Amino acid sequence: MAQRSTRSGSKVAAGLKFRPSAPNHSQGGSKPVAEQSSPQHIFSLVIIHLCRKVLFFDTELKIGLYLFLLFVGSTVGDFLPLPKSYFSNKHNILNQYFVKLGWGWTFTVVGAFMMLTANIYCCGQRPRLQKHVTRLVCATMAWYVMTSMFVYVESRFGVCRSKSMTQSKFATKEICVDAGFKWSGFDISGHTFLLMFNSLFIMEEAKAICGWEGIKDMIRNEDFARKTENKDDADDTPLQHISDEDYEKMKINYFKYTPHIKVMFVVLTFFSVLWDVMLVATVLYFHTMVQKMSGGMLAIVAWFFLYRWLYPQGFACLPGKGAFKYQKSKPRVSQALRAPSFVFKRKESTTKQQAVPKDDMPRFMGMPLYALRNKNNEGASPQEAEGSK
Repeated sequence: MAQRSTRSGSKVAAGLKFRPSAPNHSQGGSKPVAEQSSPQHIFSLVIIHLCRKVLFFDTELKIGLYLFLLFVGSTVGDFLPLPKSYFSNKHNILNQYFVKLGWGWTFTVVGAFMMLTANIYCCGQRPRLQKHVTRLVCATMAWYVMTSMFVYVESRFGVCRSKSMTQSKFATKEICVDAGFKWSGFDISGHTFLLMFNSLFIMEEAKAICGWEGIKDMIRNEDFARKTENKDDADDTPLQHISDEDYEKMKINYFKYTPHIKVMFVVLTFFSVLWDVMLVATVLYFHTMVQKMSGGMLAIVAWFFLYRWLYPQGFACLPGKGAFKYQKSKPRVSQALRAPSFVFKRKESTTKQQAVPKDDMPRFMGMPLYALRNKNNEGASPQEAEGSK
């Protein structure tokens, strides 16, 4: 007992835990287990899983599909007469009330999702929250600067034209249009930029929900660890270094805001799908290929500058980074560099058969099936049955 208490005291002295050393109400007991899931909880998990499948598409692959769509779709729209549809009318409801207000919708939904999630995994610590709000400010600045540049380029490098001649006396687009003429300039597709940038922005910010259900298990284990007297019986958790005040605040906010976070995640998925649908309509019916390719490339550049260069250097925290780690980082494997599965199918199957021992226990979803092992042993020889035990 003295040896165990000494080992426990060394952990506290090393500063690895913020758990109180004094005994609390509980004097030990068995470790907690997960609660039984309700039908409502299972249903919400299914919905979130489907949204994750839709939203968390491989980013590099999605960018490649965007560029392919811009090139092929624009070529089709420029050279082939397409039948008119609901989406070819620029006054349709989706274009008037969603696309033209696209950044307002995205800013509101992503901002609400960001504040709810960051407030939990940052444990309400204001300096960390400010790092996450910085991403929202930077994205807004990127949208404003880019769209303002599009307007400047069109006004600066355009001319006013009538049906027969160039009207040089109308020097600006506003004066030309008010006079009843048409302004001809290089109009970079702001819709293409906005829709692609919104979609990429949502994909990056929604990553905060990855591993979210695991926080509940961390809280359950940490509650047991902070209440038990013998610290050697408690497992280490990512929450052990958090102060009691911040921990209680985080725990309350997690159970309070998680239902709202799930709803916001579903709304994010809806807007991501909507932006992709409206991008297809824009590619087929509006602007020229050069204008749409320019807007799409600038959207990719803005996304890359923020999430692949600026934020990783420490200018702002990436989604999910806070006072404790709840997400498991997985090594990324480029799908483009992987050979098709059928190439090594026979070799892999042979290797797996050789790697499985003869007396391996039959399992289903990780659980051993003792009945099947006994059934197999009944038909085996006494020597084989003895060797499998």
